[in-house]
Amino acid sequence: MGYLLILVVTGTTTFENVLKKSYSNKYGNGGFIFTAFASFFSFLFFLAKYLFTDTNKGDFTTALIPYAIAGAFCYAMASIACYLAYQTGPFALTSLFFSFSVVVTSVSGIIFFNEPLTIWTIVALVLVVVSVILLKEPKQQQEEIKSSKKRKFFWVAMVVTLLITNPAYSVVRKFQQNLFNNTVNNEFMLIASALSSIALFIIGFIIAKKGSFQVIKKSFPYASLTGISNGASNMLCILLDTLLPLSITSSTRAVLSKGASFALGHFLYKEKFVLKQIIGLIIGMIAIVLLNFAPML
Repeated sequence: MGYLLILVVTGTTTFENVLKKSYSNKYGNGGFIFTAFASFFSFLFFLAKYLFTDTNKGDFTTALIPYAIAGAFCYAMASIACYLAYQTGPFALTSLFFSFSVVVTSVSGIIFFNEPLTIWTIVALVLVVVSVILLKEPKQQQEEIKSSKKRKFFWVAMVVTLLITNPAYSVVRKFQQNLFNNTVNNEFMLIASALSSIALFIIGFIIAKKGSFQVIKKSFPYASLTGISNGASNMLCILLDTLLPLSITSSTRAVLSKGASFALGHFLYKEKFVLKQIIGLIIGMIAIVLLNFAPML
């Protein structure tokens, strides 16, 4: 069941990235309002789940609020950094470099949550790093990034921001799950998505000023689908955290998403890849097998 959910989450998160790239290619500006709408639809997704399916409504505690605020900050930062990185960089390269976050998340699972560390886990994590290095951009994409030094610097800054905030969000989410015994997961996501949406809307309206209505009109179709996919992804990730160790789920999702990004970059966005990248993808798949079975070896 857990591994099937990993495949589904990979599909929903990849679809999110395609929507972000498609909107940014077509319209360019309005990233804050776009991500605010996405967060808002994610909020609606969890609100519906809370109202109609949650059996723990009476378990809410104010002790959750600091974790939800921290989650909202990481969620908002990761959302806008992801959008801006896709806007300024090639699809496959951006997606593949985000895979570095799997190392941070996996190590966090081992350090903070006492998830098992065996020699095979270490080998698997090293293979993930090797895979990501081999999947470095081909020359054609290097030239695309180098065409503007300012654009390249901004792209790198957004990638680094995501590499920090995305694992941080996973750690905060896991902390509250352990502390409250998985009884307030919906409340956590409701508060985090609501606060991040409000903050992003405020910043977006300040930036867009009189052009806000046009940005809303253009971004709504893309952002609504992005938000729904994001809400589904977050809900499934919460369920995954209860089924499999964080180090396994995050690593497996990262390598699978690399394969999806590799294919979409080549076939949809006409990006070219070299032999070492194909080797990197194969090494990543080997890492998946090791990470899945390392706790049992």
